[in-house]
Amino acid sequence: MAEKMRSGDVELLVVIVIIGILSGIALPTFLSIVGKAKEVEATINMGNLSKSQKIYYNEKREFTRDISKFNFAPGPEYSEYESNAVCNFFQPTRFREF
Repeated sequence: MAEKMRSGDVELLVVIVIIGILSGIALPTFLSIVGKAKEVEATINMGNLSKSQKIYYNEKREFTRDISKFNFAPGPEYSEYESNAVCNFFQPTRFREF
């Protein structure tokens, strides 16, 4: 009976080691994909804000700092990342990560 228990313990240990190795391989890839998705999401949001500013400028001949004047409202899930954007009306938007 003790021999059977010991054999089961070794098999369980092997399974745990294999799961640990697979997790070690998959986790960095998953985190990289999540980071890229947030980057794309931020790029899309900044593009939408830029287009909204251009439309507002064409209508009012001035820019605004109040994004509530646009039909654009990102939800609270967008607050978990931070970036600094410098927008030039005639140049593409560039991002700098902190």
